[in-house]
Amino acid sequence: MRTIIIGAGEGGRLVLDLLRKGGEHDVVGFVDDNRKFKGKTVEGIKVLGTTKDLKKLKKSAEGFIVGIGCSNLKARIELFKRA
Repeated sequence: MRTIIIGAGEGGRLVLDLLRKGGEHDVVGFVDDNRKFKGKTVEGIKVLGTTKDLKKLKKSAEGFIVGIGCSNLKARIELFKRA
């Protein structure tokens, strides 16, 4: 399944590692609102944009996985709804 991970920080990298080990997901990129990730590659996966780009990125993937830190539960729920 072609998947985009929301969050390129520690949580997103953890999700990437789990997805790679599972073998069922083809991670096509990350999205992250932190400017430090703009135009970067994380663990060999390109950061495709920000959460504002979710709508246009739906064409690039079959699904999204929220990979932002557990301490930000409200933001995780909101991003899940948007994705």
